[in-house]
Amino acid sequence: MQFVKTNIGLVNLALVERIHRGSDGKAIINGGGGPAISEMSFEELEESLGIVVPNTTTSQALLMEVVDGAVAHRVTPIIAWRISGEHVTPILLTDDECSFVLLPSGQVDELFIESFETLDDAKAAFLERSKR
Repeated sequence: MQFVKTNIGLVNLALVERIHRGSDGKAIINGGGGPAISEMSFEELEESLGIVVPNTTTSQALLMEVVDGAVAHRVTPIIAWRISGEHVTPILLTDDECSFVLLPSGQVDELFIESFETLDDAKAAFLERSKR
């Protein structure tokens, strides 16, 4: 069983009939003794309810930052993917936020934004954006 903390206590998600966004951005839960208002935003609740599947590819998280006018990067394993709504989010062993994925082909995918043929292309675009 999975529960969500709300203004009326914990709500059993197995009993929920509908979840929608309230005017304040909070998730309103109908069913399970509700209506109830989640302590999380609609987006946070949607993300937390996503399905998690193991990463069975050799894709890795690409973490970049600008240091002394140049882009430094490192790669770290993606251990799983969270699938929620229309989004697929990499899950890492660390608390780092991942915006870029290094694919086995050497291409780089900037999540939900753009794809690059090479790591150098991605680093150049990252550096250019950091100047804005």
